[in-house]
Amino acid sequence: MTNTEKNLPQNPFASDNPIGSVIINLVDAHSKAIAAKLRTIGLYRGQEMLLKAISDCDGCSQNQLATQLCLDHSSITKSITRMEKSGYVEREKSTADRRITLVKITPAGRDILTQAELIWSQTEQAAAQELSIEDVRN
Repeated sequence: MTNTEKNLPQNPFASDNPIGSVIINLVDAHSKAIAAKLRTIGLYRGQEMLLKAISDCDGCSQNQLATQLCLDHSSITKSITRMEKSGYVEREKSTADRRITLVKITPAGRDILTQAELIWSQTEQAAAQELSIEDVRN
């Protein structure tokens, strides 16, 4: 089945750069698979990464998160607002500097993060199913 038959976007450089095209298609397929599985637990793609970052530095500022994840402040704010409404995170003003908003993960956020980590792990296992240990390492 060709890319056209699968309704995949055509890479105009594919014929001259087949390896790059395959890599792009692989990344796209992986991202779509993760996104579809995350939707089953109520997360949008990228929110699991934000939750992980918040979990790792529980009580970090939105600016720190934006810098760490290479996202703009408005994207971070939108995602945090959505996750706050779902009960996964909470915001509070820093006691040291009231201008700074800190973000903390809630118990519900830890639960959903555990589910998201399982999705990533299962997807990784499925992708590597036919590969040898040496293939995975390289």
